[in-house]
Order: sequence, then C-alpha cells, then structure tokens
Amino acid sequence: MEFQTRERMSSNGADARANVLPHILGEVSPADFFATYYGTTPLLRRASAKWVTSLATDESCERLAASDQVDFLAVRDGQPSSGGRPSLEQARELLQAGYTWVMRDADRGDARLAEFGRVLASEVHGALHLHVYRTPRAHVGFGWHFDPEEVFFFQTSGRKMLRLRENTAHPKPLLERMPTHLKAASEDAPIVEYLLEPGDWLYIPSGFWHSAEAVEESISISAGILAPSYLDALAAVAHELAQDAQWRQRLFPIGRGNPLPEDERHRAWQEQLGRLAAEVSRRLTSPASVAKIFAVTGWWKRR
Repeated sequence: MEFQTRERMSSNGADARANVLPHILGEVSPADFFATYYGTTPLLRRASAKWVTSLATDESCERLAASDQVDFLAVRDGQPSSGGRPSLEQARELLQAGYTWVMRDADRGDARLAEFGRVLASEVHGALHLHVYRTPRAHVGFGWHFDPEEVFFFQTSGRKMLRLRENTAHPKPLLERMPTHLKAASEDAPIVEYLLEPGDWLYIPSGFWHSAEAVEESISISAGILAPSYLDALAAVAHELAQDAQWRQRLFPIGRGNPLPEDERHRAWQEQLGRLAAEVSRRLTSPASVAKIFAVTGWWKRR
C-alpha cells in the first residue's frame, strides 16, 4: 500500500504496517500522548502526517462519492441537501454551491484508508468510524457539535480552521446516550482556534465541542475511535450474566401485597443485590475478563 511504502522510505525506516502513532506524534512519545493528552487535552502536530496526505485527494474523493460501499452526504452550514443520494455529477454541482462532501465510513470504499484506520484504531483500541470531508472554500459543513469518539483529524489538502472548546456540561459522552439539548453557545469554556495545513493533524478528545471552516477548498480525514468505557465493561459482564438462568430470575417481591414488614422486604433485596454485586466483581476481576472485554470492543466493531 502506498502509505506503507512512503513510510518505509522515511529517515527512521519505520514500517507503518505495524503502527501509526509513533510516526505522527513527532517528538511526543506514545507514552506521553496517552499519559498527558489522551481523553483530556487537544494536541496539534504540524507537518508530522505529510505521508497521510496521499490517502485523501480530489481523485479519491470522487471514487468514494461514487462508491455504493460508502455512505455519502452533502451538507452546508449544518443542513443536508434535499432529495436522495446525489449522482457524482450532482455531487460536483453541490460542491460548487457550497456543500461539503461527507463520506462516512470511507474505509469501506478504499483499501488504503481501511488499513490506515485499522492500524490506528488497533493502537488505541476501539471501534473505527472513519470519514472523509471535502469542503469548498469559506464554507462550513457541520456546525458546532461533539462526538463520543476520540477523533484524530488529518488535513490532507487545503487549509481548514478548527475551533474547539471544552464540554463542561456533559463531558465523556456515550454513543448510546448522546444528549441533544446542549448548545455550544451556552458553554463557558474558551474557544481555541487551530489552523490546519496539509500534513497537520489535530487530536480532539471525546466530548470536546468543535467546528471546522475551510479557509480554502480542503480535504480532511476524521478517524474517530470509540474506545470502551467502564460501562462497556459492565455491559459485557451483564451480557454474560444473561446467559445464566440464575441471574435472569426476578428479585424478591417487595410490593405492598407482601405481608412481611417493609424493612424485611428491603433487606431481602439488599441481600440479593449484594450477591449480584459479588458476582459482577468476580467476573470483572477474573483473569479472563480483560480478554473477553477486549474481544467485544475492538476496531472490528461497527456502530
């Protein structure tokens, strides 16, 4: 693959088939990235991902837009275009009219993007959601929003202004429980601007508000990695428990029809829930639990 070949030709002789992070972080080590930035603090790296620029070009965007393997959307200022999926010629007209091409799950339509995304997602560990954006000059695709994924945003063509602000109202959002009532304008956290040029990339922690405006016609790759949370680990154990009839049985009846005193009824639940808590703890801390949770939360998982 081209991105692998380009990386082999680098001065340190690195092989991108095995890893991506060490070759995009520059002087920041992967250990420092995970300890200092991951999940908490944005990180801009300039010119450290020039080898990624060949993965998303005008030509590859046209192929992706025409591919039935890729979910294609045209958006301008937060509003999608009307009608169904446009033809390639219609998509070109929409681009001229100020619409951003949004090619969601673009790795399904391009083998090089698939390999790049798989390697990166395996280094972090999480489900991969890789999108490519082609935005006309002086336009915005989506407005202010936040994502549950850890986002690695690569600029491959043109310049784009990204604006970020911390989400203090609902940090660490979950995909299954994304709030819909929040507004970026209600956030008190300061706005920080990052001007990205080809070869630059920006790490956006899960939950951070962000918006993007094309300073000139631009192409970007957004590799979102949905890393497992504490609650994902708990859900994995709950799935296991559901296979055992013992844990599917109903709790002791404590309704008003039970003649036992209220304190005894409540004590019965406390005892039963205590046994459940002990079993959950045993399973979560067993030697096999890490492998099992790993297996159901990796880059191979889809939404």
